[in-house]
Amino acid sequence: EVPVDYKGYYIVWPDGDFYKFRAFEGEPRFRAPRGHKQPLWELSGTVNDTLIITEGEFNALSLNTSLQVHTADIMSPGPAGNFVSNSDAIIDYASRYLTVLIWTDHDPAGIRALWHIYPKLHKLGIEVLEYTSKEDANDVLVKRGPGGLRNLVERIFSKGDVNDNKQENSSDQRSACSVSAPGYRKVS
Repeated sequence: EVPVDYKGYYIVWPDGDFYKFRAFEGEPRFRAPRGHKQPLWELSGTVNDTLIITEGEFNALSLNTSLQVHTADIMSPGPAGNFVSNSDAIIDYASRYLTVLIWTDHDPAGIRALWHIYPKLHKLGIEVLEYTSKEDANDVLVKRGPGGLRNLVERIFSKGDVNDNKQENSSDQRSACSVSAPGYRKVS
């Protein structure tokens, strides 16, 4: 349960050592304690060989809500800029996994974040999957429910075409090699 008051709500890290406040209105939308570096958001429950790195804590919570317990561990460094500023911590954390899915927003910051992290993981011999979309995990959860988000993640991991249902997945597009094209690609 997310603590809430009349101004907004608080996102509390799973281990309780950090929080962010998200305002219902006004700027800044997010506030965190001053003088504290935001730690990685880590949701790992079982011995998994698969990790999903996603942009934003809401997306991490949405994935955690929708996925089966044994599907994958989930981690978020926060906004896209933190992929660069926390890259050493992300690489260190992800290095224990065989497969990593990096899911970012399909905007310039998300694409930069993705391209900053995945070559480093690939050099470690990790199977790296990347997925960018105009719909983030929270958008998919809200529009299609937990089953819709779970199905999309399963299709990404099975390396199937994530665009096989144009009506359900109108913003999901397959990517070739272009950094500017949204979609899914296996990096081998």
